[in-house]
Amino acid sequence: MEGFDFWREAMKSVRSRNEIRRHELLAPIQQPPIVNKLAEVPLALDKWDGILRGHIEAGGRPPTFEEKRAALLKLLPTKFGEDVFFRIPALHESYSDMSADEGMGMGSNAPVPQQSVTPADPEREP
Repeated sequence: MEGFDFWREAMKSVRSRNEIRRHELLAPIQQPPIVNKLAEVPLALDKWDGILRGHIEAGGRPPTFEEKRAALLKLLPTKFGEDVFFRIPALHESYSDMSADEGMGMGSNAPVPQQSVTPADPEREP
Protein backbone atom coordinates (compact mmCIF):
# COMPACT_ATOMS: atom_id res chain seq x y z
CA MET A 1 0.00 0.00 0.00
CA GLU A 2 3.01 2.31 0.29
CA GLY A 3 3.15 2.78 -3.49
CA PHE A 4 -0.45 3.95 -3.58
CA ASP A 5 0.13 6.39 -0.70
CA PHE A 6 3.17 7.77 -2.48
CA TRP A 7 1.17 8.20 -5.71
CA ARG A 8 -1.66 9.93 -3.82
CA GLU A 9 0.77 12.36 -2.16
CA ALA A 10 2.45 13.04 -5.50
CA MET A 11 -0.91 13.83 -7.09
CA LYS A 12 -1.73 16.28 -4.28
CA SER A 13 1.43 18.22 -5.05
CA VAL A 14 0.62 18.25 -8.78
CA ARG A 15 -2.84 19.59 -8.07
CA SER A 16 -1.55 22.25 -5.74
CA ARG A 17 1.12 23.28 -8.28
CA ASN A 18 -1.62 23.72 -10.89
CA GLU A 19 -3.66 25.81 -8.46
CA ILE A 20 -0.64 27.97 -7.63
CA ARG A 21 0.21 28.39 -11.31
CA ARG A 22 -3.40 29.25 -12.17
CA HIS A 23 -3.50 31.94 -9.50
CA GLU A 24 -0.10 33.32 -10.51
CA LEU A 25 -1.30 33.74 -14.08
CA LEU A 26 -4.69 35.24 -13.26
CA ALA A 27 -3.39 38.73 -12.42
CA PRO A 28 -1.38 39.19 -15.67
CA ILE A 29 -4.43 38.02 -17.63
CA GLN A 30 -6.79 40.47 -15.97
CA GLN A 31 -4.28 43.34 -15.52
CA PRO A 32 -1.81 43.18 -18.42
CA PRO A 33 0.94 45.81 -18.44
CA ILE A 34 0.22 48.86 -20.61
CA VAL A 35 2.34 49.11 -23.74
CA ASN A 36 3.77 52.51 -24.62
CA LYS A 37 3.90 52.24 -28.41
CA LEU A 38 1.53 50.79 -30.98
CA ALA A 39 4.43 48.82 -32.46
CA GLU A 40 4.67 46.88 -29.17
CA VAL A 41 1.01 45.78 -29.21
CA PRO A 42 1.44 42.58 -31.31
CA LEU A 43 4.23 41.33 -29.05
CA ALA A 44 2.23 42.18 -25.93
CA LEU A 45 -0.81 40.34 -27.33
CA ASP A 46 1.30 37.27 -28.08
CA LYS A 47 2.67 37.34 -24.54
CA TRP A 48 -0.84 37.78 -23.08
CA ASP A 49 -2.14 34.90 -25.22
CA GLY A 50 0.67 32.65 -23.97
CA ILE A 51 -0.14 33.52 -20.36
CA LEU A 52 -3.83 32.83 -21.04
CA ARG A 53 -3.01 29.43 -22.55
CA GLY A 54 -0.91 28.54 -19.50
CA HIS A 55 -3.76 29.57 -17.21
CA ILE A 56 -6.23 27.39 -19.11
CA GLU A 57 -3.78 24.44 -19.20
CA ALA A 58 -3.47 24.75 -15.41
CA GLY A 59 -7.24 24.32 -15.14
CA GLY A 60 -8.37 27.96 -15.24
CA ARG A 61 -11.55 28.97 -17.00
CA PRO A 62 -11.36 30.85 -20.29
CA PRO A 63 -12.26 34.55 -19.97
CA THR A 64 -15.58 35.84 -21.30
CA PHE A 65 -15.74 38.35 -24.14
CA GLU A 66 -16.15 41.18 -21.63
CA GLU A 67 -13.09 40.05 -19.65
CA LYS A 68 -11.02 39.83 -22.83
CA ARG A 69 -12.22 43.29 -23.87
CA ALA A 70 -11.27 44.76 -20.50
CA ALA A 71 -7.80 43.18 -20.66
CA LEU A 72 -7.26 44.42 -24.21
CA LEU A 73 -8.25 47.95 -23.28
CA LYS A 74 -5.86 47.90 -20.31
CA LEU A 75 -3.03 46.68 -22.52
CA LEU A 76 -3.37 49.31 -25.27
CA PRO A 77 -1.73 52.75 -25.14
CA THR A 78 -4.19 55.13 -23.45
CA LYS A 79 -5.28 57.28 -26.41
CA PHE A 80 -5.51 54.33 -28.78
CA GLY A 81 -7.46 52.35 -26.16
CA GLU A 82 -10.00 55.17 -25.91
CA ASP A 83 -10.49 55.11 -29.70
CA VAL A 84 -10.90 51.32 -29.72
CA PHE A 85 -13.30 51.35 -26.77
CA PHE A 86 -16.01 53.02 -28.83
CA ARG A 87 -15.57 50.56 -31.71
CA ILE A 88 -15.69 47.33 -29.71
CA PRO A 89 -19.52 47.13 -29.54
CA ALA A 90 -19.63 47.05 -33.36
CA LEU A 91 -16.88 44.43 -33.35
CA HIS A 92 -18.83 42.26 -30.92
CA GLU A 93 -22.02 42.64 -32.98
CA SER A 94 -20.25 41.61 -36.18
CA TYR A 95 -18.77 38.60 -34.36
CA SER A 96 -22.21 37.63 -33.05
CA ASP A 97 -23.78 38.05 -36.49
CA MET A 98 -21.06 35.94 -38.10
CA SER A 99 -21.52 33.14 -35.56
CA ALA A 100 -25.30 33.08 -36.00
CA ASP A 101 -25.30 33.49 -39.80
CA GLU A 102 -22.71 30.86 -40.51
CA GLY A 103 -24.02 28.44 -37.90
CA MET A 104 -20.53 27.77 -36.69
CA GLY A 105 -21.57 27.44 -33.05
CA MET A 106 -18.41 29.13 -31.87
CA GLY A 107 -18.02 29.83 -28.18
CA SER A 108 -16.80 33.03 -26.61
CA ASN A 109 -13.16 31.98 -27.15
CA ALA A 110 -13.31 31.74 -30.92
CA PRO A 111 -11.22 34.19 -32.95
CA VAL A 112 -12.80 37.58 -33.44
CA PRO A 113 -13.20 38.68 -37.07
CA GLN A 114 -10.59 41.15 -38.27
CA GLN A 115 -11.62 44.79 -38.47
CA SER A 116 -9.23 47.60 -39.11
CA VAL A 117 -9.05 50.01 -36.23
CA THR A 118 -6.74 52.96 -36.68
CA PRO A 119 -6.24 55.93 -34.39
CA ALA A 120 -6.77 59.46 -35.67
CA ASP A 121 -3.00 59.79 -36.31
CA PRO A 122 -1.22 56.41 -36.46
CA GLU A 123 2.24 58.02 -36.50
CA ARG A 124 1.63 59.86 -33.23
CA GLU A 125 2.28 57.79 -30.15
CA PRO A 126 1.09 58.70 -26.67
